[in-house]
Amino acid sequence: MQVLRRIWVQQFCRAARRGGGQQVIWRQPGRHGLPPGAALIISPYDPDARYGEKRGQGWGGYKAH
Repeated sequence: MQVLRRIWVQQFCRAARRGGGQQVIWRQPGRHGLPPGAALIISPYDPDARYGEKRGQGWGGYKAH
């Protein structure tokens, strides 16, 4: 359940409504920001996998030495 909660937090955020109260909306990277790469879950099947980038090449998973 903790993984599901973390995924919801990184994908959605609360915003104020015009008439008062709050609503849940889709998080937009340029407007609401995203969590740092260390906290970002890229796969619900493997919560330890992370996004990596090296020399302009990006991937999701693990770094191999």
